Amino acid sequence: MDFTNVKPTLYANADEKYQRFSSALVPNSGTMLGVRIPVLQKLAKTLAAGEYETYFAHASDDTFEEIMLQGLVICFLKTDLDEIFERLRSYIPKITNWSQCDGVAQSLKCAKKHLPEFRAFLQPYLSSEREFEVRFAVVMLLSHFVNEEHLKDCFYVFDSVTHGGYYVKMAVAWAVQKCFWKFPEQTMDYLKKNNLDDETFHTALRKITESRATPPDIKKKIQAMKNR
Repeated sequence: MDFTNVKPTLYANADEKYQRFSSALVPNSGTMLGVRIPVLQKLAKTLAAGEYETYFAHASDDTFEEIMLQGLVICFLKTDLDEIFERLRSYIPKITNWSQCDGVAQSLKCAKKHLPEFRAFLQPYLSSEREFEVRFAVVMLLSHFVNEEHLKDCFYVFDSVTHGGYYVKMAVAWAVQKCFWKFPEQTMDYLKKNNLDDETFHTALRKITESRATPPDIKKKIQAMKNR
């Protein structure tokens, strides 16, 4: 696809009803057209398989969808890690909402094959002063690093995150919940002794107890932690 067709394609797939629904769910989305995610993903795959260098050189930041599309194209690139990281360094500062953050972080499937390299890449973002840069790093961890090898490192990161932004706290709480799903015993031990701030800690407990997957007896133990 020629890069000049990107904007017309997005506008042709704009859905006013979906735009009203989505914009209410995504604060700080900027100008939103109302293009559904599967359409963006399909377009991203096509661009990634073509002359994507030209696309990136002319990519526009005018709308929510145009920014998110850039991130999704990166997810589908078949290229070396250095270029992936270079493209991400350009994309991440453009993130202004949870959707552009989470949608791309969760779609970076190549991270599974290069966890050490991605862990090093993410490190500076964990201490960033920008809320969505920190959230991006945390969502990357919960999406790709919650395994036996990296579990302790994840706990260390959760304790080390100091950004006070709402979306950072929610991401860390979500990550703790994800760890609990996969490693309940280890995460229970972590919950008994951690350095999370009170808001993040109690949000994590709430997320765990609200899950239908959490057995009633475990819910009681989690609820008992609320008065730490």
